[in-house]
Amino acid sequence: MSAGRGVNEHGGDAFRPPEIQFTRSHWELLQRYFKNLDQTIKELKPIVQSISINKTVIIMVCNFGQSELLMNFVCSSRARGFDISNILLFATDKETLELAKSLGMTGYYDERVSIDFCI
Repeated sequence: MSAGRGVNEHGGDAFRPPEIQFTRSHWELLQRYFKNLDQTIKELKPIVQSISINKTVIIMVCNFGQSELLMNFVCSSRARGFDISNILLFATDKETLELAKSLGMTGYYDERVSIDFCI
């Protein structure tokens, strides 16, 4: 029999369910996402069609805290001759979108579903 990674030696679970205020805030964010989904798809469709290679698009998600990793990825890929033109970067903030563009990547940021709080 196996136990989850949060179970301690006394059988207690170290991972508690989220508190109700966090559940509600996530639910509100999810509702905002679904409310804007049709418009988002309408905006993304021409972007995806323009970068697709053999009907393939690679999706990445990045926030500004990961910007050094993003820059390293792009520079390393180009140094090795990899074609990254069919990557669509979903930026979680405006700064990351601008960074992606400055690196020659295709990026998308949707302010309608941005997170205004820390979880």
